[in-house]
Amino acid sequence: MQGVADPNLELVDATDRKSRLKIDTAIVFDRRKLAKVDTKNLIDRYGNDSLKAGTLITFVEPITKLPIHVVTSHWPGRQSAPEYSTKRGKLGQYLWQEMRKLKKKVPDAHIILMGDYNDDPFAESLASFLLATRDRGLAQKDSQFFYNPFWKRMGESTPSPLIGNDQSICGTHFYGGGGTSRWFTFDQMIFSSSFLRDDGAAILDEAHSQIVATPELRTHLLSAKSIFDHFPVRSIITLRA
Repeated sequence: MQGVADPNLELVDATDRKSRLKIDTAIVFDRRKLAKVDTKNLIDRYGNDSLKAGTLITFVEPITKLPIHVVTSHWPGRQSAPEYSTKRGKLGQYLWQEMRKLKKKVPDAHIILMGDYNDDPFAESLASFLLATRDRGLAQKDSQFFYNPFWKRMGESTPSPLIGNDQSICGTHFYGGGGTSRWFTFDQMIFSSSFLRDDGAAILDEAHSQIVATPELRTHLLSAKSIFDHFPVRSIITLRA
């Protein structure tokens, strides 16, 4: 991969700016740990609009031969699709339907949904249409639900009272001009129920489903002079050989 001094890293570049609909996501992965099998853009029609729900990349873990299906998404911003726009609900509904098709083909499919949804976890598009719940037990019991551990990342990260320099955050995206909040948890990683089972081939290590908010990144995020306005997020899954 050009510009990165690691021969084991490979890029899945889904970016496409040849058409009016812009695809703008990519994945960097370690080919020692994953092998890419297939890539598919998930695009739906809604009236005169095309909705880019995400890009589905299928990997196989080389030791266990476990397929892992990753969907990267960058949903429209609030200017082009306001908070309660029908378009946002259609995105969640279409993505859920595509994942249902995948689960019918691959029983107990291990699916990870990730990206910038420009919606908080409680938004209808995610909670109601995609069925990305905060209820881990429900998602574990019923495979039509996805589990979203980033529900927990909407509140202040450190408790009050404030002592010294307050380094608390309460989201992944900061917008200083927000009307009811300046913080939003738009960046999330969401998991199919297969990652929640004690006897599963891959287990979500939920303690590491976190926002990466280093002091340096926080300084850039809160600076009015910086164009950096989203923290990275991360999660860890453990494979069972």
